[in-house]
Amino acid sequence: KKYKKGGTEMEIPAELQLPEGSNRNSRSARGKKKQGEALHSLLTHLLSLFQEQDSNDWFSVPINDKIAPDYSKIVKEPMDFTAMENKLDTKVYGTLDQFKYDFNLIVDNCLAYHKKDTCYHKAGKKLHHYGRQILSKRNIRDILDETPGVFYDLKPFELGFDPLDDLDEEGEEDLNRSFHEDSSNTQSPSTYAAMTEGSIE
Repeated sequence: KKYKKGGTEMEIPAELQLPEGSNRNSRSARGKKKQGEALHSLLTHLLSLFQEQDSNDWFSVPINDKIAPDYSKIVKEPMDFTAMENKLDTKVYGTLDQFKYDFNLIVDNCLAYHKKDTCYHKAGKKLHHYGRQILSKRNIRDILDETPGVFYDLKPFELGFDPLDDLDEEGEEDLNRSFHEDSSNTQSPSTYAAMTEGSIE
């Protein structure tokens, strides 16, 4: 089963699909789940979408100074998809915002370390734009509407918004987490501002 987002078809995993005729508000769509289980299912699905985009595994493994010289001098809070997967496995994430924070770290770190003319920086920008689409309020609500039996028990505090409320015209999630402002960073705030042109917001 597929649903459309911005003209792009996205696949709904078979295990997340509901029997035909079920909908988000139907009694048949309701199922008792352990606290946090619905959020875990949603975040696992979202992470799998990001991992599919990372065909070169550039964002999937930890980076250190041996791989990238002086990386630790620029990046003060490393993050990668494997670390996010481990957090999911150990149920660290209690809200969607916590998940978004780590996703933004991956993008921020990439753009802060790599120069604009490199393939890595371009891949970071591409991931950034994909994340803006996937993590928007409108897209999250579309996923919930398509798979109510799985995500019915999600609470507004877990999502950071009430999916039943009307969205604003833009319908985009505010993911604005600026680049590190630690004074030990080697790049100035103005450099970071230039790099975040079109940041997720």
